[in-house]
Amino acid sequence: MKLSVRGVSFAYDGAFALEQVDLEARPGEVLALTGPNGAGKTTLLRVMSGALAPCQGTAYLDALDVAALKPLQIARRLSVLEQEKPFSFDFCAQEVVSWGRLAHRRRWGRWSDKDQRAVQRALELTQTQAFAGRVLRTLSGGERQRVFLALALAQEPEALLLDEPTLHLDLNHQLQLLDFIRGLARDGLTVVMALHDLNLAARYADRVAVLRQGRLAAYGLPADVLTERRIQEVWGVRVRVLADRQRLWILT
Repeated sequence: MKLSVRGVSFAYDGAFALEQVDLEARPGEVLALTGPNGAGKTTLLRVMSGALAPCQGTAYLDALDVAALKPLQIARRLSVLEQEKPFSFDFCAQEVVSWGRLAHRRRWGRWSDKDQRAVQRALELTQTQAFAGRVLRTLSGGERQRVFLALALAQEPEALLLDEPTLHLDLNHQLQLLDFIRGLARDGLTVVMALHDLNLAARYADRVAVLRQGRLAAYGLPADVLTERRIQEVWGVRVRVLADRQRLWILT
């Protein structure tokens, strides 16, 4: 499923958080959204998911206007992993992951073998089986992040939106998670993720979109977008960008 925005603007209390943004994410592709704090990355993800309605322009799922779709219609095709989720409740991890099946069940519908297989697969893919029976608030930040990713995958989406998916994860689990997400894209999933770490964006994204004060400052291949000059202009930091075997290394 292709995700796209055309001429999208959004304002909070009259102040624009996004202005005239155009971009698209294609099936089998990872698109990384980068930019300084307050650049509009989370707002753009929320517009793409239908959580926010743009004041100008349109967000699309394939050719469908997201704003015209019901939440259940969106949830059957699109999953979202937000940056922070509440967890002050006493549900165990497996129960939380099972919520991902709600979009596919009729009201009062019985739990099916298909639902159970989807939950088990999501637990296995995210390596969360070991603590599936533990109460969510007893888990570490990184463990909770993996549980919420399993919840998103249990929806069996065609597209996945991720807001800082490596939040709370140590280096090893960051790389494991992004390797896994990269694999989902190779299998045909459309992935859009907001990332602060430019090295991770350069390593894992097919294309990168740089946002600056709500506007699209650059959009394209990592090597074309994440240049020394642009990073200094957008982030105000002098860096060295090295290319090694088609991989970028951004050194401060």
